[in-house]
Amino acid sequence: MILNDSLKKRYLYKLGANVVSLGINIVTQSIIPRGLGPKFYGDFHFLTNFFQQFVGFFDIGTSLGFYTKLSQRPNEHGLVTFYFYFFGISSVVIIGILWIISSSSFQQSIWPNQKVIYYIFLVFGV
Repeated sequence: MILNDSLKKRYLYKLGANVVSLGINIVTQSIIPRGLGPKFYGDFHFLTNFFQQFVGFFDIGTSLGFYTKLSQRPNEHGLVTFYFYFFGISSVVIIGILWIISSSSFQQSIWPNQKVIYYIFLVFGV
């Protein structure tokens, strides 16, 4: 009985979170393209796609593994500490690579006709 009640609560919470996320995404997708215009929206989409793949490469599935293990053992603080350090080191490495690329001539090969300071580091935060 308790298991079913807990499952029902989790399902309704997840469903509610997905509905709210859907609403926010619909509003965002209706505002951003019109506000940026075709060229800048294309640049925005190109850069966000690049950074999702770039960060996903460095994540190597650890976030999914972390959440899986954390739900199996919610009271294990060593796991949270390890992932916190892993995330911090990965972030420093990614920012370092971006800084090196943006300050070299290799930048135009990766991000052609993009203003580094305005778009690349701002989109990295998205």
